[in-house]
Amino acid sequence: MEKEAFERAMNLADRVGHVFLATADGNCVPHIASAGSLTPASPTDIILSEWFCPGTVANVQQNPHVALVVWDSAKDVGYQLIGTVTGIQDLAMLDGYVPGEEEAPPLPQTEQALHVHIDRILSFSQAPHADTELESCISLSEERR
Repeated sequence: MEKEAFERAMNLADRVGHVFLATADGNCVPHIASAGSLTPASPTDIILSEWFCPGTVANVQQNPHVALVVWDSAKDVGYQLIGTVTGIQDLAMLDGYVPGEEEAPPLPQTEQALHVHIDRILSFSQAPHADTELESCISLSEERR
């Protein structure tokens, strides 16, 4: 994985303010979640923090392989980060009680941080693109800016 591609993906995540997380359970049933906080932990690792739904957390416990998408839809420039969840950390917990909201659908009760080792970075766009390692795609992404 190229260091420059990792840094560009982190900068784009900061700029757009959200990422999408694709997981799959033990039966390979996919699920998409969104998150607002993506923090680099090392040149190959990130921390993704959010109030994830229980299904997302259950999926990564059964199948740690994930894909993250960082995408600026206005410029149609983005990155797909392929990796493995190496740890889950509870950050905060709610007690689940909101007066007057007893009939509302339940909300996630635990804010969690997923520690993800990034193995590969691919370009991502709505426009036609090849799913190749980003080393060969950086110049194409830069042209769209």
